[in-house]
Amino acid sequence: MDSWQPHVAQLVASGYIAKAAICGHDGTVWATSPGLSVSPEETRAIISGFKDPNLITDGIRVGGTKYFVV
Repeated sequence: MDSWQPHVAQLVASGYIAKAAICGHDGTVWATSPGLSVSPEETRAIISGFKDPNLITDGIRVGGTKYFVV
């Protein structure tokens, strides 16, 4: 997890991104912003959502917060 943490910090430091996470295709969470908690279940749902057109209508959850895909 530590090797990806600087990348997340750089994304947030850009000022364009408030929170970030880097996750593997298997749902493992490699790095997150401070205060952001992403569960493996949420990560797997996002990954499977790329193949499922319902992602657009159902949205995704990250850290327990629901987001809509535009």
